[in-house]
Amino acid sequence: MGDLRRRTSLGRADGSGPNGAVGTVLALGIVVLGVALLAGPGIGPGAAPTAPGPADPDAVVVSLPEAIGDELAAALEGHSDKRAAIAEAAAARGADPHLVLALAWHESRWRQDARSARGAVGVMQVLPATAEVISGHLDEPLDPDRLADNVAVGAIYLSTLEAELGSPREALLAYNQGPVRLREEGPLPVSERFADEVLATREALSEVRWGYADR
Repeated sequence: MGDLRRRTSLGRADGSGPNGAVGTVLALGIVVLGVALLAGPGIGPGAAPTAPGPADPDAVVVSLPEAIGDELAAALEGHSDKRAAIAEAAAARGADPHLVLALAWHESRWRQDARSARGAVGVMQVLPATAEVISGHLDEPLDPDRLADNVAVGAIYLSTLEAELGSPREALLAYNQGPVRLREEGPLPVSERFADEVLATREALSEVRWGYADR
């Protein structure tokens, strides 16, 4: 787990990334601000984004752009069930599925068994305490050890940061660095690299052509 932990904790010098202390979340009021608008489809303005491709992994043909790296290409082709589950869980919470897929890839390589040194769990690297806070505001139990719930917590957090900060890039900076530290110190170079890499992956994923296999 050493290499995985190094990848998934990139840039969290203060340990307050997306899964930072509950006090960090409450300090900016981002959970309170975003839960009512971003908790699910139909709650916020407009329709929820559509998850790419059908849920049945055996019915998917993936046509990949050159910008997709070999490791991600292999994951898309070999774990389309995981891709579909993440995308659908993101869309169900009103988040951009491609952005959530990209962020989850850089956080954990889509591994639900990933664990950070601080106890962050799984695909979106969610701390149980963060899940508990969001669960309380939603009045809905969310278990970060369960893939759909883990993605729900991460997607709600990310979407709320975007609503608060005004852009996906700023939201990714705060997700990685921690919103309080971002506000107080400005973006760290490592967080800027992280955000740019996620956005590049998101752009590549948005160009993937998802289709039905001939059956």
